[in-house]
Amino acid sequence: MENAAPIAADSNFASAVAGVSSLDGDSVPEVAVGAPFYDDGALSDCGAVVIVFLNSEGSVASHTVLTASSDNMPSLTDYDGFGVSVADVGSITGTGVRDIVVGSQQYEGNSFGGGLFVLALSSTGTSLGSWTLSSGASYSGPPINDGDNFGCAVALGPSDLSNEDGGGKRVVGAD
Repeated sequence: MENAAPIAADSNFASAVAGVSSLDGDSVPEVAVGAPFYDDGALSDCGAVVIVFLNSEGSVASHTVLTASSDNMPSLTDYDGFGVSVADVGSITGTGVRDIVVGSQQYEGNSFGGGLFVLALSSTGTSLGSWTLSSGASYSGPPINDGDNFGCAVALGPSDLSNEDGGGKRVVGAD
């Protein structure tokens, strides 16, 4: 495939896929693709998300790979599995740009406690900033314990789950 992402076969590329509203303003949606076993330099299986920009007929126009070594990304380590899940969640960070949520079921020490990251995306698919939800970060939800796999699945719930604010709710999986 022309303009294909440089992702190794053992990265588990496309284990998570989500449509993303147009980032570049061409009205053609983008696609966020998870690769949780992606190796980034000396880091093994730290994971990646590839933002794929599409042409109007559906072919790949370009892509951006978001990994531990990319700017404005969370601190990832060996075996974090960043990209095990991914979802477009609109603009929830207050930055006025499109945000995606990315799960990492082994975040923080390979204990399978897990973590969730919100990435604010630029018009070229790079990260403008990231926010972390995990047991070691500022988080006000239920406790995240070893073995929870927090972030193994993420989704944007329908707006009818709202509390009269008109917005959809974010749903995070754990097992």
